[in-house]
Amino acid sequence: MEKLFTVSDNRGHSYQLPLFEDATGWSAKVFDGDTLVGQVHCLKRGEALYLADLHVQEAATHPIQGLAWVRAWLGFDTRGRTESYRNRGLGSALLRFVINRARAGGFRGVTGRLAPIDLKESPTLPDWYQDRGFRVTMAANQLEGALELLLPEAK
Repeated sequence: MEKLFTVSDNRGHSYQLPLFEDATGWSAKVFDGDTLVGQVHCLKRGEALYLADLHVQEAATHPIQGLAWVRAWLGFDTRGRTESYRNRGLGSALLRFVINRARAGGFRGVTGRLAPIDLKESPTLPDWYQDRGFRVTMAANQLEGALELLLPEAK
C-alpha cells in the first residue's frame, strides 16, 4: 500500500515522499521531481521501530529535460544536473518523520545500527544521532555502533 507524504529541508524546499508499508515495516523514497535524493527503511521489531537505513544522496543527477534534452540529443550536452542533497536538513527531516511515525504507531522506541560502511562514509554520524536525542553505543573497535531513542508514552 502506498501513501504520499512530503518533507521539507531547511531551505524550505518540499520533497515527495511515497511511503510503502506492509506487515514487516515500511520504506519511503524521497524525490525531488523525478530524481531519487534519499530514502528511509524501517522494520517493526516488537515494541521498537528499527531504522534499517536512512540515506541522503551526496550526488543525485537530475534527468535532462526540455531544451537541454535537445542539446544532449545533438551531442552538445550529455549530462544532467548533478546536485548534493546533504547538509540541507533533509536527513533530519527524514529522522523526524521516522520518529513521528513510530510514535503514531505506538512504538516505545526507535533503534538502529551504525555499520562500518556508514561510519567510513560519515565519521560524524554518531554525533549527528546524539544531537537528535539518540543514545549511541559504539563497539570497542569503534567501527560500528547501536542507536536507541526511547519514546515517552502518551499521556
